[in-house]
Amino acid sequence: MVWLDFLQSKLDQYKAEQSQGKDLNADQLSAVSKYTEVTQQLDLARDLVKQFTEISTEVKRQIKREQRKENAERLVMTAEKIRQLLFFQSILSEVVSFIWMICVKFNCVSCSDLIRYFCFRIDRTISSSSKAHLS
Repeated sequence: MVWLDFLQSKLDQYKAEQSQGKDLNADQLSAVSKYTEVTQQLDLARDLVKQFTEISTEVKRQIKREQRKENAERLVMTAEKIRQLLFFQSILSEVVSFIWMICVKFNCVSCSDLIRYFCFRIDRTISSSSKAHLS
């Protein structure tokens, strides 16, 4: 925009010099003779710069909106994964408590082996299930 303003001021200066009777060179005379056409082109160029600036600003806003939307969706997905993980954790905790209660009630000798085996099986189930949900 500064460059366009500089050109406009030069044209105005040439026109003022011509009206004051100063001699202008051929290029300056040509520019003054096409003053209206050149100023219209300069105005058109200013309008184009303004439109491109507005379009650029709108595109930047749209990109920011999309990024916020994607971040919100990612946050919802992460919250769902955490909810599922906590759900599996609570189930596992209840099952272990139940097994412990049965072992204590029946005085099982191999209670720890039973719990280890059961926890191993549940851990494998949760791992495969969570991998499927996380991907």
